[in-house]
Order: sequence, then C-alpha cells, then structure tokens
Amino acid sequence: MIFLASFLLFFYVAFTLIVLDKIYKGNSAYLLLYIVSFLPFYTIFQIIVFNAFENIFIVNLIKYSKDFVLLSSFLIYVIGDSKSFFKREFTISFLDKLLLGFLIIVLFYIFIPLGESTFLSKLIYAKNIFLIPIVYFFGRNTNLNFENWNSILNITIGLILLAFIISSFEKIFGIHIHSILEYSKYNLIFYDIEPQGNYGLSWTFENQNANPRFASFFSDPLEYSASLILFLVISIWHFVNSKILNNKILYLLLIFVVIVSFFYAKSRASIVPAVMVLTLALYISKYYRTMIIGSLLI
Repeated sequence: MIFLASFLLFFYVAFTLIVLDKIYKGNSAYLLLYIVSFLPFYTIFQIIVFNAFENIFIVNLIKYSKDFVLLSSFLIYVIGDSKSFFKREFTISFLDKLLLGFLIIVLFYIFIPLGESTFLSKLIYAKNIFLIPIVYFFGRNTNLNFENWNSILNITIGLILLAFIISSFEKIFGIHIHSILEYSKYNLIFYDIEPQGNYGLSWTFENQNANPRFASFFSDPLEYSASLILFLVISIWHFVNSKILNNKILYLLLIFVVIVSFFYAKSRASIVPAVMVLTLALYISKYYRTMIIGSLLI
C-alpha cells in the first residue's frame, strides 16, 4: 500500500506541476484535463494515501492543491491577459444569466444572519460552491483544439469503461470497494461521521430496501450516477454524429454500458434526467419514430 500511495503521490505532483505550467502559459484547456483526469478519483486517492501514511497533513495538502489549481487558474485568466478583464467582450447566454443569478443568491446568504453557521463557515461553504462556476466559466471560454478535445474524450471513454468494470466487480461479488479501502475510517477521522447503514459506510450506499448501491471509484453512488449523465450525453452525441460504422458501434456499446451502470448506482435522481437527456437528444437529431416507439414501450 505504501508503494502504491507513494507512486500515486509522485504521479499526482508531477501531473499537477505540468498542468499549472501549461495553464500559466495561457493554455486553459489543461484545467479541463486536470478536472476530468483527477476529480473522479479525488476521494479514493485521499483514502489510499491516508491508509498508507496515516498522515492528515498530506491528505489536507491534496485537498488544498485542488482548490489552488482551480482558484489560481481563474486568477491568472482574470489578470494575466494584457487586455483588462473588464474591457473584454463576452457573449452572455441564458444559462450564463441563470448561473450568475445563482451566485448572487449564494453571496446574499453569506451576509444575512440566517441559520446557525458562523460567518467563517459560510465562507468555506461558499468557496466550495464558487468552484462550480469557475469550472463552468473555463469550459465556456476555452477553445479546445482537436488534440485537446481528443485527449479529454479518450480519458472520458476510459473512465466510462473503468467505472463499469469496477462497479460490475462490486455487483458480482456483492462488496463495496469503499469497504475494502476503509472509507468509513476516513469519514470518521476527517469529517467526524460515524459508519452508518447496513454496510458500515453511509446510508447513500444502499436504497430504501437495503439493497446495495455501488460507486465504483467515485466518492459515493450519487456522484457516480451524476457523472453517468455526462457520460451518457457524450456517448449519445458521438453516436449520432459519427459517420464511421466502427465508431458508431463503440459509442452504442458505451451507451449500453452507461445504462447498466445507472442500475448499479440506483439513483432515481439521475435516472430521470438521463431519460430527459436521451429524449432531448432524439428530438434534436429528429429521430421522431424512435421517440414514439420508446414512449409506447415505456
């Protein structure tokens, strides 16, 4: 375990330094590469490192390194250009306005005297929420060339397949990989959360009938199922737009893999929007007959 954790730490430090170097030189696509490559493994990575070294400081460095990468990248984008940020021209979409409205609400609740949380606690919560629009902002304003997009796409396909393989292993053997990695011990030490549920993890790892819900290498089944929506969107889009038969077969296989994975995670909150995404994709692509047949079958 120590050897594996040391290797992962070395690889993460090297990868992070390369990403920061590219971002600071103006290539913000590497921030998206960092997000796609690292954040899905964020919690599992910390658990492995903690189990190996039993060192809270090292784990906290990993936590704050993520915040540093995101926040410093945003700061570089704002002040690093020769042209003032406020003099740049931006096209504001309806979705942009919705997100800005959400941020205004968050700022409002930081300062009003509502709830039992202290002002410092509110700032910490807000910091975590503000990371969401920062990521959205970069995705909205980053021009991906073919090489960058291909790299992110290939990583995403790898994540889809790896997540499916691990969750299939969990399903077949009826065991959570989080139990093997002592997820409950990590939760207790870092978040003061006692083991809960029939599986000694937390209630989110089972449904109301006490049947297990699996998370693969994600932090919990809810995060896994939320990521599956993104995986489904990417798979459907490339299946519809691909002109090569082999690629169509590949993306059709990925769609099947993602749908099966939804049943492993067993999250109704994600299955419903997944059906909505699929319906919208069929509508946009003018597959009206498929929509009608699917609706009749349902």
